[in-house]
Amino acid sequence: MFEFALLRQRTNSDRALMSAAHTRSTRRLSISGLKHRFPQMVGEAFAQKVAQSFLVIIVRLIFLQQPMK
Repeated sequence: MFEFALLRQRTNSDRALMSAAHTRSTRRLSISGLKHRFPQMVGEAFAQKVAQSFLVIIVRLIFLQQPMK
């Protein structure tokens, strides 16, 4: 578990860089999972599947305020 005291010692720019790195890692992991789940999809079909998957998450979390299952 990460110590929040250590995080508070970081500068704002360091924390922003860490957040961006975590966002990129999360995005890569999500896309990797979708590629594994839908190996037959390539190109535009895969891009549409990625967009659809993220749109469902955004709608549930932000607009409907429902937790993901």
